[in-house]
Amino acid sequence: VQRSHQEKVYQQNLALIRQVNVLFFNGKQEEAFNKIRALQQEKPLDYVFQFAEDSLLLSLQAVADDEFRNLKFKEANYYYKLLQRFEDPVRIHTLQRIAECEYYSGEYESSLTILKELLNKQPDNIDLIHRIAVIYQDDLKDYAQALRYLTQGRKNFKAYMTNLYGAAFELMMEPQYVHERYVDIFKRRAEVNLLLKKYSDAEKDCNWSVLLRPQQAYAYYMRAQAALHLPNQQRVCSDLQKATALGHQPAKVLLKRHCGR
Repeated sequence: VQRSHQEKVYQQNLALIRQVNVLFFNGKQEEAFNKIRALQQEKPLDYVFQFAEDSLLLSLQAVADDEFRNLKFKEANYYYKLLQRFEDPVRIHTLQRIAECEYYSGEYESSLTILKELLNKQPDNIDLIHRIAVIYQDDLKDYAQALRYLTQGRKNFKAYMTNLYGAAFELMMEPQYVHERYVDIFKRRAEVNLLLKKYSDAEKDCNWSVLLRPQQAYAYYMRAQAALHLPNQQRVCSDLQKATALGHQPAKVLLKRHCGR
């Protein structure tokens, strides 16, 4: 009799879950979550409803990710924000995707707010530091704020390399294996310092760029621009010559103008 009763309850619960699934797959995701939550409150010891909610969260993530992959950022943002409401705790992936949806919708400040909240939780996350710096530099043209985060990225790089190789890491490391994210940090920091007329700092960033990627012409070109303002004529000509040899056309123009070659 007890087994018969348990089987009856189980079938009733499955029928309720099917109703929830119908709501979900008919586009009424929020209603589906509210219903499954209500069922859990009514029957807190029946774990089948918790499993059903977990399944709904996975399905909702799949829907959101699919919209995101198809560049439907408004729709993806709706689903990710729904996930944010019902995930406990909210996953980092969900928050990052909301930030990206806000960004691609032109809501740069909203995107930055989320990215900064994530950075507070993961202060050493170089991807977050870099992303924030890029938005400030490329999209908002707020070079002072960009410099702040690029400087944080530089500190992150030095701490990371010191931990790997020790205090004299410049002599020990193998530059070709340094991640491109760090290479871009120094390149961008040099660009921002040039724009802010901090030529000595820009030169130092270019030195790092040259050390990390000696075959990239742009680093020599930027360092020559810094040297023009320091001034360091010998550095101007040698760097422009190097950049020209590596195929950088604007460097060729400056070489002729400043060095007569």
